[in-house]
Amino acid sequence: MRLFLGIDGGGSKTLFLLCDEKGRILASQKLGGFDFTRIGVDGVRKTLAAGTSQVLRQAGATCQDVVAVCAGVPCLDEIPAWDLECPKIFAAQFPGTTVKCVNDSVVALYGALGFQPGINLIAGTGSMACGRNGNNEYARSGGWNELISDEGSCYWLGQRACSLFTRQSDGRLPRGPLYQMMRDELVLQSDYDFITYYRENLMGQRDKIAAMQMMLAKAAAAGDLSAIRSYADAAAELASLAAAVKNRLFPKDPGPVLGSCTGGLMKVGDLITVPLREQLDIQNIRWTQPLLIPAAGAVLNAYEDAGHSNADLTSALNHLRKATANTENI
Repeated sequence: MRLFLGIDGGGSKTLFLLCDEKGRILASQKLGGFDFTRIGVDGVRKTLAAGTSQVLRQAGATCQDVVAVCAGVPCLDEIPAWDLECPKIFAAQFPGTTVKCVNDSVVALYGALGFQPGINLIAGTGSMACGRNGNNEYARSGGWNELISDEGSCYWLGQRACSLFTRQSDGRLPRGPLYQMMRDELVLQSDYDFITYYRENLMGQRDKIAAMQMMLAKAAAAGDLSAIRSYADAAAELASLAAAVKNRLFPKDPGPVLGSCTGGLMKVGDLITVPLREQLDIQNIRWTQPLLIPAAGAVLNAYEDAGHSNADLTSALNHLRKATANTENI
């Protein structure tokens, strides 16, 4: 067997996809996060070993059957010590196999656009834009961390929800549906109980703050003008990330440049996609729906590294699109 392994590592979950050379998915496994700043180097090593073992067992294969591996890994190209350590972990797991470790934004880009030049926005817990041009040059924007960046992300919007509650409470903004929703949801006896709630339950908890975005979405759906405006502001921030990448990679391209967006924020639908498409149009970036999930993008990258012909790459892309059409089954 000639097998190809794609790994999409994230802060909260990691997806392993094992495929044959035609793009047919033989096995998949979802495990916990892959961010070494949270789980440590040993944690990454254990997750990699467990995920690999499980997909190989599902497929009835061994490591010797794996021709190429591509893994999207958080924090690569950001921390020099991790840039050195990460390839060693993969080399030990896959001796003699072609292995590529890239920033997780790169596999999301491959998944979103396949082999086409363009830009993909990631809007999940954090935010980032990653692009590639026709010369195979890459550029990124955003993603510096939640304390100084991640504009337009679920975390950014979750913080906005908290801020809007305080403003609606003390009269700096008119009270909309968000105000009572947060009082009810958090079981606040007094508005000022929110200070203690934030300190004890949210402060320093990136994922929990990001989850507050869903309350903001509910308030917007109920007609809260401040919440609706927050999604318009998020769209403008995300479009500015894409524009920064476009200016670096396509400075003389009359356009439009192809653009897509992946990540959990897209689950709120028109609330973000409508203003985001409008903002991207202003930047001469043409919206397109993502082709594949990021883990399938990692598989595509592995195929490319293994020297597949253009025809074989196109065939594999089409097979992966069919196989991942219903991502709930993966």
